[in-house]
Amino acid sequence: MRSAAITLAVLAAWACATPGTGWIRTELYLGRNLSDGGIVDQEQLDAFLAREAAPRLGGWTVLAGRGRWTSADGGGVDEPTSVLVVLHGPGEEAALEAVRRAYAREFGQQSVLRVDTPAVASF
Repeated sequence: MRSAAITLAVLAAWACATPGTGWIRTELYLGRNLSDGGIVDQEQLDAFLAREAAPRLGGWTVLAGRGRWTSADGGGVDEPTSVLVVLHGPGEEAALEAVRRAYAREFGQQSVLRVDTPAVASF
């Protein structure tokens, strides 16, 4: 009996460590430039995530970055960027889109880049 319990414990641990398929990695690129020349600061970003992302998403990671994009007039725009990384299963699209639209609206962004990639993950 004891060996069966040990076998079950080992199998359970192995199952938790085995990568699972069906995950999606979504990245939202949150530009931090404001139209008035300012920058979305860390306090504003944290407040936004607490208000808009926390109620909708199970968890995420925020990475700091710098981005460059081409404006309508053809000029290059350099911009500090936060990348919101979310690992999720199918069915989270509406929540991610709500966060994306809220960020663009609140901070006057022309767009928020979204990248979805199939992922294999384990926790």
